Amino acid sequence: MLAPASGPPAISVTGPQTEADKNVKRLGNPENKALTAAIKKAARQRDWDGAATLFAEAKAPDALLYSALFHAADLCGRPGEAFARYEDVRRLGLPRNWVMITPLIKLAGRQGDLDRARGLVEEMREAGHRPDEFVCAVLVEAHKRVRDVRGALQVYTDMREEGILVSALLLSAVMSAVASGGDVTQTEALLQDARGQFEPNVVHFNCVLQACKRAGDADAALRVLRQDMPRAGAKPDTISYTSVLAALRRAGRPPADVDGVVGEMRAAGVPPDDVFLEEQLACILPPGAQERGCAGERAAQHAGGAGLRNPQRTRGGHRAWRRGCGPGGAAGGFARRWRGCRCHGRLGASGRGRRGRRWRPPEEYYWDRASGRTQWQPPPGPVAGTVLAGSSGAT
Repeated sequence: MLAPASGPPAISVTGPQTEADKNVKRLGNPENKALTAAIKKAARQRDWDGAATLFAEAKAPDALLYSALFHAADLCGRPGEAFARYEDVRRLGLPRNWVMITPLIKLAGRQGDLDRARGLVEEMREAGHRPDEFVCAVLVEAHKRVRDVRGALQVYTDMREEGILVSALLLSAVMSAVASGGDVTQTEALLQDARGQFEPNVVHFNCVLQACKRAGDADAALRVLRQDMPRAGAKPDTISYTSVLAALRRAGRPPADVDGVVGEMRAAGVPPDDVFLEEQLACILPPGAQERGCAGERAAQHAGGAGLRNPQRTRGGHRAWRRGCGPGGAAGGFARRWRGCRCHGRLGASGRGRRGRRWRPPEEYYWDRASGRTQWQPPPGPVAGTVLAGSSGAT
């Protein structure tokens, strides 16, 4: 799954790019330079109160200072304050560029206010500012947020007709929007249409896999993973394998297919994360277990200490439990984890769980307490303890 399109910092560190950028810089107030840098720092720390306090210290705010404030509002999710300040920009007649307006378009998109997002773009057009591929990607994301796939495609088509070049960012934005509707054919068509302009990367193929997941098209997902991505030189990541497992689960594929994908992931050295492990657990649950829920049972005791039990809600009403054992706690070192469905029990010699169901053994992986990363292979150093990750919940 893709993260939303992210752009350059509110204040460019590479210098002016267009005439509008040059104009904004030329008319800037040198006295605001330190405040602008401080507001940018507050924005990176997601400190809206700090950014607003710094802005209030300015005696004569300029366009650069407003741009920094809008960037902070975007990162902190403060649309009301941002649009109120934008009215001040209009009233003062300050010069504007896309660096200033783009955070406002993103805020409008998050609110689902497409009219305001499109209005900001048209306002800049009327002022003689031609949008670029980044602005197009942000507008596509706005349509995606309200599940307007047709509108996202229309924005993409219109801007291409204007001569805007397709970038990796723009293509991933429109592919992600189309993939959210489960249209595998259209998502692949967008990828094929952009070939020759740049080399697609794993993000673009993950969009196709996301469409396969939504559509439950396991055959297409396996084809993309095993044929299309190697042919294009794109190395699958954890998101890729998670989407393939989800497509297999929705298509009702047998556990052998799931095991094959997990084996390929191990061989490629791609580390699992919690989302992948939850998806894998969902794939191996017996039929109907997700709908029924599982009867909670007490976690097995492990050597090395009592540890800490932390339930977290997962799919289908299950709860994933992690039990940290051994010396050191969360201070550092590696912990060993077992992944399996606790309510059916870990397999004994008979190969049957506590309910008498034939069950597969839990799988072992390793968790770095310091960084939070997971990996399949045992670490070179000592392992602090064992963590059991399973599922339980009320029937």
